[in-house]
Amino acid sequence: MCDAQELYLSDNKIGDPGIAALARALGTGALAQLSYLALDGNQIGDLTALATECVSGALASLQTLSLSRNLIGDVGTTALADILAADPTRWTLPSLLYLRLHQNAIGDAGISSLADALGTGALRTLLTLWVDSGPLGKDHPKLTAACGKYGIERIGMMSTAPQGGIGDINLLLEDPDSE
Repeated sequence: MCDAQELYLSDNKIGDPGIAALARALGTGALAQLSYLALDGNQIGDLTALATECVSGALASLQTLSLSRNLIGDVGTTALADILAADPTRWTLPSLLYLRLHQNAIGDAGISSLADALGTGALRTLLTLWVDSGPLGKDHPKLTAACGKYGIERIGMMSTAPQGGIGDINLLLEDPDSE
């Protein structure tokens, strides 16, 4: 077993095959003490394998799960939400405090599924949820109600922002009020 508490795999373009391989490794208990998992910018769309390991208890110590800037859409979000809410008497991620899902391709169906899961108390320990700004994110009525029920702060992020580098600087120079 590895004693690593933080794993940063952002911007490695591991895709769905990489997340499936990581999920298999997590399933062995190799990273049972993991509290921070950053998978941003990896072209991940399918969360089924990762969500399955959440149920197995392999991520019981996880406090931060960062999945921003991926290809996660309604199907991936719904897979995660369905597994989170499958057994409301058991907390799937009992230590999760921060979940970052902004800058993905999540639409109404995905946000609604996530809101339904949150509404069951599936992530009762969650303090902050990062999603895109607007009606298909931070301001979605079902998400607003579910987060309000458990005191979860919603932070809306720009979904159309450039993916880092000089583009971000140029955007700010053109419109300093864009933040």
